[in-house]
Amino acid sequence: MTAAEQEEFDEKVGRGLVAALFFIGEQLDRWPTLEDLRHIHRLIFAEAHPAIGGEYRADSYWPQYCRFTVPRWQDVPLCMLRLEDLLQAAHSECDALSDFEQQEKLLEWAARIHHRFECIHPFQDGNGRTGRALASWMLGHYGYPEFDLPQERKAEYVAALESADAALKTQDLLHSDYWPHQTVALQRLVDLVGEVIEESAKEVIGDQFQSVEEDQ
Repeated sequence: MTAAEQEEFDEKVGRGLVAALFFIGEQLDRWPTLEDLRHIHRLIFAEAHPAIGGEYRADSYWPQYCRFTVPRWQDVPLCMLRLEDLLQAAHSECDALSDFEQQEKLLEWAARIHHRFECIHPFQDGNGRTGRALASWMLGHYGYPEFDLPQERKAEYVAALESADAALKTQDLLHSDYWPHQTVALQRLVDLVGEVIEESAKEVIGDQFQSVEEDQ
């Protein structure tokens, strides 16, 4: 792919991501499902590569940017069903709490589900975008800003994912169990998600304050 072709591809994916986030914004009154994840992916690649949109990968490979050994393609559907089990558990736990306790649990679950999704690596391309969109949906359902990762924190984000990788084995993805040592390893990612949405909230408040001043 030439530089010009890559630029065009990236622009199409960018437009698809905007469409996916718009879709999520209209669905925040409900909790995401497995089919929603596939639909998000379809929207992201609707222009750039519709043939792969919403389709689980059909080969086993090792992404150059991923140190974790992703599951065989034959195991991806089962891994995703177990991910959906975790999604439902997250909803039940967060709904049962309120205020600060709910916020803490939500951040933990958003990071946990996002990391598990990235380890499964269900799609041929766009797993990072789709996984962050899922985290944004989970957060937005409870009234928090989306997980809009700044470019300058990308290296920190990758390091946090790799820290969580150390406590997870490929075989674990076939089950919906989650162990205390895995939660401990996830803490860097939990903290990062919390910091990113806190920064987003401050920006929103700042923009609203500026808008009020301009109206006066």
